[in-house]
Amino acid sequence: MRQVDDNLFNSANRQTGFKLNRYAAVTVVVIIALLAILLKTTILQFRGLDWDPVNLTQGQGGKMTVKAPRGDIVDRSGRVLAYSQSRDDLYLAYAGLDSQDLNRRILDLVRLLADYGLEPVSKLTDYLDLSSESKQQIEDPDSEENLSFVFKKDLDQIAKWQQNKNLFNLSPVTASVPERAKVKLNPQDFYNYLLYTAFAIEDPQAGGNLYYSPGEAWQIMKVRYQIFENNWTFQQGEPVLLAEDIPASLQAILQEQKLSYPGVLVKREFSRQYTDDSRYFSHILGYVGKISAPEYDQLKSQGYSINDYTGKAGVEYTAEPYLQGKTGSLAYGTWFRDQDDFVYREGEGTVDAQPGARVSLCQDLKVQKTLYASLYDTIMSVREKKLGKGDSAAAVMLNVKTGQILAMGSIPSFQPSDFIAPPEDKEAYERAIRDLQDTEHKPIQNRCISEIYAPASTFKPITGQTGILTGVIDRNHNSYECKGKETIGYKNWVCYGEPIHGHGMITLSEGLGYSCNLYFFKLGLDIGIDALSAHCKELGLGEYSNIDLPGEAKGIRPSPELKAQTRMTPGDQEWYPADTCQTAIGQFDHAYTMVQLVRAIAGAVSNELVTPHVIKDIQDVQGQLIRPEQISRRNLAMPQEAIDLVKEGMGELKYYTTFNVTNHNFIDYPINVGAKTGTAEVGFELADINAVFVCFAPLEDPEVAIACIVENGGKGDVSSNIARDLLDAYYGFEPRPELLARLKEMDADPEEFFLMHERENWHKEQEAEAEADHNSENREPQS
Repeated sequence: MRQVDDNLFNSANRQTGFKLNRYAAVTVVVIIALLAILLKTTILQFRGLDWDPVNLTQGQGGKMTVKAPRGDIVDRSGRVLAYSQSRDDLYLAYAGLDSQDLNRRILDLVRLLADYGLEPVSKLTDYLDLSSESKQQIEDPDSEENLSFVFKKDLDQIAKWQQNKNLFNLSPVTASVPERAKVKLNPQDFYNYLLYTAFAIEDPQAGGNLYYSPGEAWQIMKVRYQIFENNWTFQQGEPVLLAEDIPASLQAILQEQKLSYPGVLVKREFSRQYTDDSRYFSHILGYVGKISAPEYDQLKSQGYSINDYTGKAGVEYTAEPYLQGKTGSLAYGTWFRDQDDFVYREGEGTVDAQPGARVSLCQDLKVQKTLYASLYDTIMSVREKKLGKGDSAAAVMLNVKTGQILAMGSIPSFQPSDFIAPPEDKEAYERAIRDLQDTEHKPIQNRCISEIYAPASTFKPITGQTGILTGVIDRNHNSYECKGKETIGYKNWVCYGEPIHGHGMITLSEGLGYSCNLYFFKLGLDIGIDALSAHCKELGLGEYSNIDLPGEAKGIRPSPELKAQTRMTPGDQEWYPADTCQTAIGQFDHAYTMVQLVRAIAGAVSNELVTPHVIKDIQDVQGQLIRPEQISRRNLAMPQEAIDLVKEGMGELKYYTTFNVTNHNFIDYPINVGAKTGTAEVGFELADINAVFVCFAPLEDPEVAIACIVENGGKGDVSSNIARDLLDAYYGFEPRPELLARLKEMDADPEEFFLMHERENWHKEQEAEAEADHNSENREPQS
């Protein structure tokens, strides 16, 4: 380049007689380059005026980014839940066409697409479109009558669109500029502006002699707008999308007649898809969505583009670096004129995209379906028996030895496919918006990790274990007397199980079986709040479990320090013996996620605190393991007596709770189960009752643990149905007859089992109430 510059300026010296040194030459070149850039920028800035923004003279080759197919997500048996579907899209690249030639080529292409039932993509129709009458008229390709147009947005938005400096750059109607440079607030006027001025499809000086019929001009105009909206990148070699999902037969024609359609390219694109089975993994899978501006700023250095999709929740989010894959590039050649004909020179340097990895989950479809059917069945049973409102339910099953989440779910729930539905699927789109905005039913929220609950009496085994660890009780000395009504910690208490006579002198095992509050009030006072809080922390309560899902709540663990920080008045900030009593039975400030609770119970009966995880492993497309299962566990180093007494006590529950749901489910169960119910008083003035249940099995050597809750569900043992159903599915036992019926119903109408119909009705009621309020506010007063 330097040699060329030197020769150029030496020639200039000979002509002018002036001698320029090398530094002056470089300076002049820089100035000329800057002026060229300024001229180019000015043309682009004012391209909405008289001249055509695509006055192209010579084609050039380039490269298109090719996104990798997003990796599959499968259940533990290999059933596909999320995958990438390919389609071939049509693009138009800069090919050196002048305006009239470009228009003719576009029309040829549009006609070819129409033969295959395809319509070009165009954002112009978001703002300007044919009237309904003209849409019927244009069905006749020979129609030469004028078409009428309508704006698709209000006039303020239309004016803002036309004034956009990166688009038409028109001036407000009040500006002192020529009429041709002003905003057009009449659709027909704006159409004429596009026809004659912005895109120069027709010549305004031709005296009414038109190149194209109105229908043909409209089709050209829509494609020209696609180019116009991306004009800078288009002229720099970035093709624009024209049509989606091109059949192979059409691709063959375009390849054979490449010189008849200069600039036309076909690129393979991938879109996220979810199978019907994905609905049973909603809160585990999550969903994908268009990349946000903050995400793009963070990820653009990793090859993400502003049009990419990223994981927004669940495994789609946490496994994003593995699922995304690596982008490739499609090299395309150069179109140029050789006299009157086009010549195409192939491009070089195509790089194949690397597909994303395959993520295997720890959960099995059969168990997940059982979970959702059981959650729904339990809620319906609570409502039918008028035990409570049965607002929602959640459950999680954990492998005690490895930390695998074997089942997890909550209802109300959502469908991941709603978030990637095409624009024409308005029902899915509206449902996704409703789900995101619904703060009452909270279908998007994974209640197992993001909602915190009082454990109530399911916490009593932990209180008992703390008593053993502190030496307050042991195997031979663990009895307290329940008199039915007593003053404990300067407060009067009543035993709910035996308020008149009391349970008498009972052991830890009996205290757990009877769920006697007075027993644990006394034990808690002897232990003290500091020791109780410390063992909670040791078991991971009120701490992040570090599960491989986003959105985990930390929970709240009672302590004098917490009370002092969270109460308003000095008198309420002091810790009282009654606070310790309430803490010992799982009330007061206790608030944990179901994952924290099941992890704590598993740790209490196994002596190991595991890290829960939903991802089993990750493999590349060749099946090579690139991330093995992440198993992490910490030995709690508790004496065996502290483990055994808790297991024995929880194993006795089914014998003490005669004639209730827990007794019915587990008294003759093939596997010995340890369990504990919890009836948590919550809400305003403790008016609502959550039904909480925890269990583990087998009793002798725990393998799995379960925690479940029904919000506003009444007594805790109603949730034991959920645990029973999960154990049946896990061990391969015959399901309850009631559950079998629910599973058949689920196959017929799965949406019902996620309470979708119920939420939709609620939204309709909300909208009706809002409309009634609006009408009432605007109704004229009557005399």
